[in-house]
Amino acid sequence: MNESLGFPFRIAITSRVLLEAAFWRYGASRILSLANPGKLIWHEHQLEEERHLTLAFEDTIDPTLPLAPRREHIEAILDFGRLVEPGSTLLIHCEAGISRSPAAGYLILAQAVGPERAAEALEEIHRVRDIAQPNPLMIRIGAEILGWPEISKAMTDRALKARP
Repeated sequence: MNESLGFPFRIAITSRVLLEAAFWRYGASRILSLANPGKLIWHEHQLEEERHLTLAFEDTIDPTLPLAPRREHIEAILDFGRLVEPGSTLLIHCEAGISRSPAAGYLILAQAVGPERAAEALEEIHRVRDIAQPNPLMIRIGAEILGWPEISKAMTDRALKARP
């Protein structure tokens, strides 16, 4: 992420299979793994345990499914995001690096810069990961947690348009 754009830290987004290479490439100080339930995640990165958060839920926009993203997942993502040090790099991955990880990156970055710059945060996620199609359910839950209902509708609508 370009710190000259006024973002306090960098976000890198990748897929599960490219996680190890991305870790070394970006020099990440923290990793957020958004895994499919039952999938193994690479842990050879030599980071302290508290610098790597792994959450397991499916990439779905249907909140009625049993393994859909839940409020507690998004709260954990936002809590982890508050720990990212200025000037450092947060590496986020899911299975393909297309939906869950861009949504998490957006929420973390938007939380860091505030609702006035939420649209810029989403643009930055698309710049970092041009194939990003942020999960609208995650965005909606995150906006509710952050108390940004007006942002929720606009960002969810925008995220839904980006999905096939």
